[in-house]
Amino acid sequence: MQIIKQSAQKRKKSGKSIAQLGQQSNQSVAPLVVLSDFEKNLLEFSKDTNLTTAQLRGEDDIPTLPMPPKWKYEYGKELMWPRLVKYLLTKMYKLHQWYMEATTYGLIVMEVRVGDQDYFRGDDIIMVEMEELYMLFNQDALDKSLISCWVLMEIQTSCKMGYHDIGFMNPSIIFQDNLRDKPEEIMKNIFKFLEKNYYKNYILLPWNFE
Repeated sequence: MQIIKQSAQKRKKSGKSIAQLGQQSNQSVAPLVVLSDFEKNLLEFSKDTNLTTAQLRGEDDIPTLPMPPKWKYEYGKELMWPRLVKYLLTKMYKLHQWYMEATTYGLIVMEVRVGDQDYFRGDDIIMVEMEELYMLFNQDALDKSLISCWVLMEIQTSCKMGYHDIGFMNPSIIFQDNLRDKPEEIMKNIFKFLEKNYYKNYILLPWNFE
């Protein structure tokens, strides 16, 4: 009995008592957060890339490494960093090998023949300088002559696939400098082209070349 009294006295001295049922204070529990599939994927991607979610959302800038120096063009040498040539796609690799061989013979300009059926301006020749291939391989600004060659390829592709309702204007003739310096001549070329292609549903013209 004396031991029980001493224990009760100690509890009174400490001032602590066990709250009974109904006397406990209300305790708040943090609400359960359920992530959406997008947020889950965002967190996983953040872990894999070591980027913050703010960076992935576009709210913060992502630090980038400085670009390596650009490969300089020199006639007869590789059109890009030599160590990267072997990683080119098949057709690009073949074109690069053709360029390397052609320069050994001193070829400076490629001549691409154009028929009247292509641009309705009679037979013509597009002159493409070899340096333009360097622009192509380095994804630099392309000259209108090289774009004209690309348009000729698109014309052939459309014909092979049976797309006969598409007309292609010649970007080596109709471009911004000519339109500024020779507006009357350009308008005549445009009207002539539209007259020849009156039955086409689509007319395509690459633009903004100098």
